[in-house]
Amino acid sequence: MCIYKKTNYRKIYEKHYGPIPVEPNGRTYEVHHIDGNHNNNDPLNLTAITLLEHYNIHKEQGNTFACYMMSIQRLDKNPEEISRLAKLNVRKQLANGTHPFQTKPDGSNMALQMLDKGIHPWQKRPDGSSNASDRVANGTHPFMTRADGTSVTQNRINSPGYINPFSKRPDGSSVTSDLIAAGLFAGRARSGKLNSRYDSTLYPLRNKLTGKIIHITQYDFAIKYKVAKSNTNHMIKKNKSCKGWQLIKACN
Repeated sequence: MCIYKKTNYRKIYEKHYGPIPVEPNGRTYEVHHIDGNHNNNDPLNLTAITLLEHYNIHKEQGNTFACYMMSIQRLDKNPEEISRLAKLNVRKQLANGTHPFQTKPDGSNMALQMLDKGIHPWQKRPDGSSNASDRVANGTHPFMTRADGTSVTQNRINSPGYINPFSKRPDGSSVTSDLIAAGLFAGRARSGKLNSRYDSTLYPLRNKLTGKIIHITQYDFAIKYKVAKSNTNHMIKKNKSCKGWQLIKACN
């Protein structure tokens, strides 16, 4: 059930059942907690299922947070669906009083309660230690390089069946570059709109001075002419000129 908290349940599954299966597309199966309690890592409570099966289980359970996290991290959901899941999750948190930024009638909130209990992830204890320093000490911090040169990220990359979308092949290409070239990469800005960096649309532009016409993506234009993304947004969406260039439809 837990998809956001680092635990050892995948290793427990492998110890008792062998390697985690792999889907035809190369993605490893999800390890699901049958009873819904992610602290119950009894091998009998663990089962390996596909990502889509995992998503559907949590959707039927009404676990909007799990569905939302899966949709933005591992499922190719459109911005509208992601936004809908995010809204449902926030409304549910507000209703049951678990929203991290919600202040209750007594003036308390989840962040203050975590501080009182000494479990806030960014809180330093009286001895100077913290949750982050604990993870560094036991070698599980995701950004830490161990003494032998390995790291959590490197272990994940080297695990059987794992495909790192950002790792480059010998020829310099990667899974991400393949998706970008095909116009299929779902790179999204936080607003849910398509990030201009991954917008493969070729926009027809005309130079107002020379009359020259080019077809170029918004991101390539920003790099070539060294302009801010906000300027290219105004050029594409508000039909304003930028560095002497303007959308052809705006020039007619």
